[in-house]
Amino acid sequence: MVVYLIAIPFVARFVLHPASYREQHQVVDRVKQETSDGDQIYIWDSHVQMYKESQRLSGSMFPSPLLYTSTEENKTSLINDLKENKPKVIVVNDKVAVWSEVETILKENYQQVKTDYSEFKIYKIK
Repeated sequence: MVVYLIAIPFVARFVLHPASYREQHQVVDRVKQETSDGDQIYIWDSHVQMYKESQRLSGSMFPSPLLYTSTEENKTSLINDLKENKPKVIVVNDKVAVWSEVETILKENYQQVKTDYSEFKIYKIK
């Protein structure tokens, strides 16, 4: 059992999805470059460890759009958090569907940072 618990994250990171994890590390480095210690960010992805790795706080009480947002109330709270808190950077994983309300927030208030990432887009507040 212990070997299983140790081996699964290793296999996932270094065997099944090595490019994805490398890119996440690059994204974290870029987020650190584009923000300061006190800035809030938002990660539109399931990989919430990127907050810890970047040493930045979430711009919402819901650290991921995939967690706890199955109810309309929580979905609305997340959208309102993004509108009110205006995270300095929003990182979007292309594999995670972006809600239309969030697309509007990105178009009206953010500009895409030029990168060569295959899975992630970074948006910085205008």
